[in-house]
Amino acid sequence: MLRNVVHAWLFRWVLSSLVGLTIPGIASAAGGALPPPRQTLDLILPSNTLPPLTLRVMREEAARIWAREGVAITWRANEAQVPAGASFVRLSFLGDVNGTYVDKTFYTLGDYLPDEQRIRVSLFAASRAVTQGNAASRQRQPPFIQPLALGYVLGRAIAHEVGHALLGKEHSDSGLMTPTFPPAAMIDVKSLRFRLDEDDAARLRDDSATARVAIRRDEWLEALGEPVVAGADEAALTR
Repeated sequence: MLRNVVHAWLFRWVLSSLVGLTIPGIASAAGGALPPPRQTLDLILPSNTLPPLTLRVMREEAARIWAREGVAITWRANEAQVPAGASFVRLSFLGDVNGTYVDKTFYTLGDYLPDEQRIRVSLFAASRAVTQGNAASRQRQPPFIQPLALGYVLGRAIAHEVGHALLGKEHSDSGLMTPTFPPAAMIDVKSLRFRLDEDDAARLRDDSATARVAIRRDEWLEALGEPVVAGADEAALTR
């Protein structure tokens, strides 16, 4: 009985350390205090069956990445919660974390559909990234590492697709908008590579017209027939 109590206490201590301390620690290591937000974006999170730890880490990681770039992300349960006039993007999960698979060199984690203002993320591909990342470490992992690492993978995949919503379809040679990431980097809680490079950061500040996000209509805007998409460039985004 004592052994079980000690193990339970150690589990809670390690878990609180990983979730409660590493996220602010990464932000500090990346450059001190966060800048004040220059813009806001609401993400519509669909109903899901993700483990609570995975969901918490996913939301915090995506918000943390963009907070460093001056974008404040707010998670919403549905579009009715989005304030009138606010920008938002829809999120959809595809597949299942326990689906069958064929070994491949690359797995597509997500994409962005500009015409629907929707991010799609593959739970199956995210789960494979966790499995391959843990295998690369060659260390035996405790059971709670799986949902924790899955949260980081999902949060970083979502953050990348938010980049497409805000910046356009192009990828970059470095930083958050790199087209591919090794699985080990996706689950590394100390990784600092998930931020915009200098060119993308400058475009975010100076060229917000390329953004393809939905705008919550107010009743009087409905009457005027105002568009719901910010930015008129139909070729701004693909995936």
